[in-house]
Amino acid sequence: MSRPRLAVGVLAALLLLAVLGPALPHLHDHFLGSEYVDHYGTQWFYWFVGRALTEGGEFSHTDLFFHPYGKDIFGHTGTNVLDAILAVPVLAVLGPVLGYNVFVLVGAALSAAAFSLLLREFTDDRLAVAAGTLLFATSPFVLFELVEGRPTQAILLLPVLFVLTAWRTAERRGLRWPLAAGLLLALTGYQYWYYALFGGLVALGHGLWCARRPPDDSGGPVRILARHALMAAVAAVVVAPLAWPMIQATAEAGAVPGLLNVELWDMGDQTPATVEGTVVGMYTWQPGRLTAGFFARNKAGEEIFLDYVQLVPLLSGALALLGLWVAPPRRRARLLAAMVFCAVLALGPTILVADLAFPNPPYILAAKAIPFLRRLWWPARATAFLAILGGVAVALGVAAVRRRWPGLALPAVVLAVAGQGLHLQRNHMLPFPSWTGEIPAGYQCLADGPPGAIIELPYAFTQAHLYYQTFHGRPMLGGMIENNPVFTPLESIQLRRENTWVRRLLGLGSGLRDMPEGWEEEDRQAAYDLGYRYVVLQKDAFDTQLEAEGLLDNAIKMRRRRLNKQLREMVGRSVYEDARVAIYDPWELGLPCADDPPIPDTHVYGIPDHPWFERTFDSPWALTLRRPLGAAHPLETYLDAAGVEPRESGPEGPDPRDMSPEVQETGDNHAGE
Repeated sequence: MSRPRLAVGVLAALLLLAVLGPALPHLHDHFLGSEYVDHYGTQWFYWFVGRALTEGGEFSHTDLFFHPYGKDIFGHTGTNVLDAILAVPVLAVLGPVLGYNVFVLVGAALSAAAFSLLLREFTDDRLAVAAGTLLFATSPFVLFELVEGRPTQAILLLPVLFVLTAWRTAERRGLRWPLAAGLLLALTGYQYWYYALFGGLVALGHGLWCARRPPDDSGGPVRILARHALMAAVAAVVVAPLAWPMIQATAEAGAVPGLLNVELWDMGDQTPATVEGTVVGMYTWQPGRLTAGFFARNKAGEEIFLDYVQLVPLLSGALALLGLWVAPPRRRARLLAAMVFCAVLALGPTILVADLAFPNPPYILAAKAIPFLRRLWWPARATAFLAILGGVAVALGVAAVRRRWPGLALPAVVLAVAGQGLHLQRNHMLPFPSWTGEIPAGYQCLADGPPGAIIELPYAFTQAHLYYQTFHGRPMLGGMIENNPVFTPLESIQLRRENTWVRRLLGLGSGLRDMPEGWEEEDRQAAYDLGYRYVVLQKDAFDTQLEAEGLLDNAIKMRRRRLNKQLREMVGRSVYEDARVAIYDPWELGLPCADDPPIPDTHVYGIPDHPWFERTFDSPWALTLRRPLGAAHPLETYLDAAGVEPRESGPEGPDPRDMSPEVQETGDNHAGE
């Protein structure tokens, strides 16, 4: 091994140790990443797919959420099933925690190996290939998606292989490469449906340019276009069984929740509001601010942008620009053509320059013309392909430095790797976080006893109940993103609103005053007839501030005592209780885990920390935007278009008019795709 490559190996070991070192001793009992809504959703979906495969259930619908009405899984998450299917045997052998960690680490390693293969298509400089692979494997895009618990988006093995085969499709004759590229594009779509769109845009831009300026020995423009048409046809045929129903549902009004109301967009307004009248945060990439973040409206109706993560380290970006600058003109043009459509899409409907907001006309026109794009709340994810193609440019930059200034090549790589490490540290990815996979003892207790659904209090307190369900397996009243009316079945909302027993129970748990003073016994029986058996009080929601002093401490304790008294009147005394969970048995079925009770929890867990939790749309972090080309419509315009009637917030869920965008969990991936 040459001295430069050995040096890169040492740098790789140091950087990877800095990132993963603290988490390595806990791979068996701590999940890699932050304890966050999308991570809960990923764990649930991997479990759900494994259960469906082993027990013969269906993938598209489940009554485990919003029992007994259920939830359309594909209408919420899309067709993102491939990684979950591949993870099933790994989790079965190694368990949910170690199995998940091994799966994502192997996926990341295979992605890096595929990227190394792609780089050899562009340069035979081994230092450039090694350095480029290291910087790609630890790129902010990849690690950020893993931190937030989205391996579906973080594992780029298939997208990288698709870029390689699409590149060869444009310059090599024969059917081998378009057939391979079409199959890989389809598989990419089964991993993450929008990656198929982004990859298609890469192939479109690259193919059109190569048809205009055909590479040598490519067969000319007609053959290039024919090979790309074959690629598209293969991809369409392979994804058709799942993609076509999704496309039809997207075009059908009301069939897919959360479609953006783009009909009201114009040059002065691009509010990310759904056709149901819910304002959401739209995750966009803003290179003018060197960041990706959320574009939204705050409670006052102001347009704001919330910086979230910086995806381009400065030194790596400089190497990429150098690589593009010195690349042969045809190669540079091909790389830029492959990037251009994804770059335009990643910007979203609004382009920011400082605090000035300008429209992005191509995006607006595309969203109006293509219904599929109206469900894209996260256009910044298109930067996945910019990370791949930009990573190629980084390697070309290293190769250029080595050709022109051989003595500076290794120092340049050292600086780039060090800069990347500092960048990751500033963006909360170094050291890599992890969270315990421990299930609260009360939820372990629910894994036994008579079957039946549970009602959790407070309603919509934490999405951790998705993960807890992977242990106890009981259906529940709530579900995935239940505090967002866009994703909640109407029948479930009606149950919470019209059943006096359920409404009062949820009102007690949430501390609301707008609830019935009493309840009808027939409504309690109706809940039993629907399959509900136990009520679960999540004490973490009430005890997170019990270390407070004085009046605040007394007020919290008084609230708990009052709640316990009122609950006893409705559901009797708890049959199980520890520091975190109390289980009530309204229909006197007995303790679920009477034969094998778990060791009770003795400490409150509270609400987990997350590096971005404090950044809400009404916080000082939010940048208020100005419109030089017109003013945004009043929020009432979007609400009136959705037919939203004003009402008071209640236990059945908040009114979209009262909901701040920060509580609209966008949840991406399996949790809220």
